[in-house]
Amino acid sequence: MRPPTVAIVLCLLLSTWSPSVTAAVAPAETSYPPPEAVRAAFLKQLDRPKIPLDAETISTSPDGPGLVAERLRFAVETRADGGREWVTALVIRPETTDVRRPAVVVLHGTGGSKDGERERTFLVELARRGILGIAIDARYHGDRSGGAPKSEAYTAAIVRAWRARPGERQEHPWFFDTCWDIWRTLDYLETRADVDASRLGMVGFSMGGIETWLAGAADPRVKVAVPAISVQSFRWTLENDRWQGRAGSVKLVHDAVAADLKKKEVDREVCRALWTKVTPGILDPFDGPSMMRLFAPDRPVLVLSSDNDPNCPIEGMRLAVAAAEKAYGPEAAKERLHVDLARGVGHRVTDEQRQHALQWFETWLQPSRPPNDDARGDALVESFRRTEQALMDAVAVGDTAVWERVMDPACVIVSEEGQVMDKRQFLAELRPLPAGLSGRITVKDVAVREFPSLAVVSYLADEEESVFGQTIGVKYRVSNTYRKDGAGWKMVASLITVVTQDPPAQPVSKKSWPGFVGAYRLLPDGWTFTVELRDGQLYGGRDPQKLRPLVPLTPDAFVLQGSLGEWLFVTENGKATRILNLRKFAPLVWTRVDTPAR
Repeated sequence: MRPPTVAIVLCLLLSTWSPSVTAAVAPAETSYPPPEAVRAAFLKQLDRPKIPLDAETISTSPDGPGLVAERLRFAVETRADGGREWVTALVIRPETTDVRRPAVVVLHGTGGSKDGERERTFLVELARRGILGIAIDARYHGDRSGGAPKSEAYTAAIVRAWRARPGERQEHPWFFDTCWDIWRTLDYLETRADVDASRLGMVGFSMGGIETWLAGAADPRVKVAVPAISVQSFRWTLENDRWQGRAGSVKLVHDAVAADLKKKEVDREVCRALWTKVTPGILDPFDGPSMMRLFAPDRPVLVLSSDNDPNCPIEGMRLAVAAAEKAYGPEAAKERLHVDLARGVGHRVTDEQRQHALQWFETWLQPSRPPNDDARGDALVESFRRTEQALMDAVAVGDTAVWERVMDPACVIVSEEGQVMDKRQFLAELRPLPAGLSGRITVKDVAVREFPSLAVVSYLADEEESVFGQTIGVKYRVSNTYRKDGAGWKMVASLITVVTQDPPAQPVSKKSWPGFVGAYRLLPDGWTFTVELRDGQLYGGRDPQKLRPLVPLTPDAFVLQGSLGEWLFVTENGKATRILNLRKFAPLVWTRVDTPAR
């Protein structure tokens, strides 16, 4: 979709320049791993166990004509002391909740908070355009600072991370830990009945802008992004002696590191040592020129910058934008990658740039458009996938709390062994795997059928388990039924079945196999099963023209390829007289006959 002409005119009025213009004067580009490899590495580096959000609304109040403000919090991870880390958030939205709306995450700068004037004004402007806005406090900021003023708690946390000894649990409060909080914020937005999860955006200022091109680039759920006074190259600033502005944004931290390194003052070696430890990868694969590529090829990005920002030198910004333009390609970059460059304003966002950002979200998130049924369906599938994966993750560790929240009091579960359990019985049997056993179940191929008050969710559960060092793999088909419960869903029934798989052939003696060859019948006049020996491999089947391999488990026990059950040959005097087919645990007896197969 091409933005309306008004957006293009606005770009010209605000002195927006095309990325291709800057590419000609951009510094030499650095070679980075492919974007998907960078995305995977960044997600892996920041990954940690998820815990239930347990979102709590603290207050709800009118916020001007037609608008409502919500204050809330939700849990994002377990702290080192065993407590829960809570994100505090401010939501401003239109008062009507009868339609799913786009939502934008708003991120503040160093020393700020979700309640900052700039952030709150932006939330109100979004809501007036029909977009739900949510601002969160970054780590050690706002309501998460423990009462310390501005960036004092934040500074202390970064210094602690720098001084963490090898083997100690190290936080990453400078950007990275808040990136995790941002991803959990997106998880929270997906749970809201008034949010269209297929239309999520993100805007961040200064520190929040860096978190935007880190967290937003890595998570494709962010469909539109506006990193403000933040796009840069950390590596370029070190290589070109322009690190002073970035170091000055958390000056006391750099001073402390210099003192620890026995330096009289901060220099590039101090910066390199700090940045490498506290934000590992920020000088290489997770630097701006690398991460900005991850928005390509279809997610619209508006970069707000200035020509004399000391914290984000324009040369580094150009380097990042040029790398992004290359990833988008010339046509897509022309439409979806814009830079609004203010003149002579330093590290500041102008009113014109703020309006440009609001227009950018309005153009690309289209708050006036009703939710797309297909998009809503995709969001519903993804929501259930996350729920089912959380349930599967809870199995190995015996976490009953996850199941308790999802299961309806009247829920009935039928296991793969055919055991029927109610909620109480199931939770009583859910225990951590015993010593010597470990494993993981991955949810795949999720399908959802939604009805007015019900949803049927089916998927493939792919289990990999280690049993005292031996690895086994089993696949299950799971079908769960949910009932609508307010804004959420409760599981009322679950049916689990094992997917038939051929076991691996075992190395066994073939000495007795010639005595198995022949025809066997379900007496007195049923089907005939033919067994042949070809090139050292036994084959069997009811149709002599379509015999299938018999997979050996022991010298006289087999599985017929592609079917359920075992085939056991019973011999007398070196020749099989009958076959016991343990079909679904009940034996069928096939008796040797001399007549041709039928």
